[in-house]
Amino acid sequence: MYRLLSQLRRSLRKDTVVVTSCLAVWLVLCYREGFVSRYHSYVRRSNVNNSQTVHFAVQEMDISDRDDRDILIPTQVSVQRQAGKLTEEKVILLWTRFYANDWEVPEGSGIFQDQASPVNHCLVTRNKSLLLSADAVLIHMRDIKTPRDLPQHREPRQIWIMYLVESPYHSEVNLSEYNGLFNWTSTYSPYSSVPSPYGQYEPYSKPEHGAPTLPSVDSGSPPRAKARLAAWFVTNCRTPNQREDYVTELQKHIPVDVYGPCSRNRCDNISACLDMLRGHYTFYLALENSNCRHYISEKFWHNALEHDVIPVAMGARKEDYLAVAPPGSFLHVEDFSSPAMLARHMRRVRTDSRLYNDHFQWKSQGGVTADIVRHPPRKLYWCSLCKALHDVTSVRKAPVDIGRWWSVPYQCHG
Repeated sequence: MYRLLSQLRRSLRKDTVVVTSCLAVWLVLCYREGFVSRYHSYVRRSNVNNSQTVHFAVQEMDISDRDDRDILIPTQVSVQRQAGKLTEEKVILLWTRFYANDWEVPEGSGIFQDQASPVNHCLVTRNKSLLLSADAVLIHMRDIKTPRDLPQHREPRQIWIMYLVESPYHSEVNLSEYNGLFNWTSTYSPYSSVPSPYGQYEPYSKPEHGAPTLPSVDSGSPPRAKARLAAWFVTNCRTPNQREDYVTELQKHIPVDVYGPCSRNRCDNISACLDMLRGHYTFYLALENSNCRHYISEKFWHNALEHDVIPVAMGARKEDYLAVAPPGSFLHVEDFSSPAMLARHMRRVRTDSRLYNDHFQWKSQGGVTADIVRHPPRKLYWCSLCKALHDVTSVRKAPVDIGRWWSVPYQCHG
């Protein structure tokens, strides 16, 4: 019996050597050809609404492009089979935080499952161990200090997205160090790969015949005239466009109540301050901290329009506001030769009910949504990103010289 066991061991050793040798040859051939092998550990099928969902637990190893340590961590990838097609669920990895805080978007695919999302086969993760399986890596540049903070390995198929919603005056990063690294951009500019505007105006859908379809809540009637004329909430007291000097001159002609660190009027509870704005003020000074193309922030969308106050705009060119804002909803400083002329018109609007109501006619025609309000982007951006990942050929690519593209001379004026 002992001799038989010894012979069996020797035979197994020979077979092992043969198998190992064959495996080594196969690996070398794969290395030379640059193939990627895929191992499917299980397949689970289920029927949902007459469509077949297939779940793969996938482990991949790209032999041609990484050393022994770079092995893809097993992850869950969903595939939707409809009308004979397979649509892979795109994985979005949040590589950074958002201003040192969380992005406030739930893990998984929940945010994309709303019926309003035209494409919902995406999921969000913060798990950096899934880097190699991510389809997109979202990087908020205000949370990046040096290029070393970026992922140290990159899949050829992967899309790196530079996310930045500050104007070039306040980017606080030398973007020239990152030239050529990003596939896409996400900024407030409509010329980004996946724009992330602070807000948007959406006209109500019109039936084929008849009046517009209005929401169930009657938003067509304009707000009542307010007791106070103008308010300004401000935290940055010295700005590149010197908006504070404009307000000082404006205050020589009309009362402007200033709240925040730049005045003696405190505004510690922003929600309470916005309720006060809605109830007592006719105008809100939606003055940006810099004059840059398309830079229209939450000051305009949320503070003013969502709170039934007429915004007085400064920042982007008037043509940029006209392209996105509700028609007739705002005043722009470019329309007035001086703060004194603006003050004169503001007084007239407050006392003329027809002029005042004209600024709210849009409320019977459409609605506004603020997508970025002192927190990360809400649903509008994520749905746009998911849609773009499923149609990459139609997406505007990031410029190679991203430092020049997102610079003060290129984006800003005056």
